[in-house]
Amino acid sequence: QAFQAGVAFPDLGKEGALGTFSFVVPFDVLDGEEFLASGAGDGGTQYEFELTYFYPINSNIAIVPAFYLVSNPNNFDENPNIYTGNVRMQFRF
Repeated sequence: QAFQAGVAFPDLGKEGALGTFSFVVPFDVLDGEEFLASGAGDGGTQYEFELTYFYPINSNIAIVPAFYLVSNPNNFDENPNIYTGNVRMQFRF
């Protein structure tokens, strides 16, 4: 099973901007671990958090920074958290 929930904040800081927050449990194995190449972890549940901000510079260019946190990667409690950030630039033609 998996689920995702999120909220969006339109016009955050500027007209046309969009801030978002998302929480995801991508998969949590309850049964059938023998069918997975990586196994089912050690009983931990992977959680993911995502923050993004779409900031339009003009009608054709936007900057989109994002931050991701993955907790209990691959459903192992002993795995350290993964922190990732990126900045994208979007061009509209």
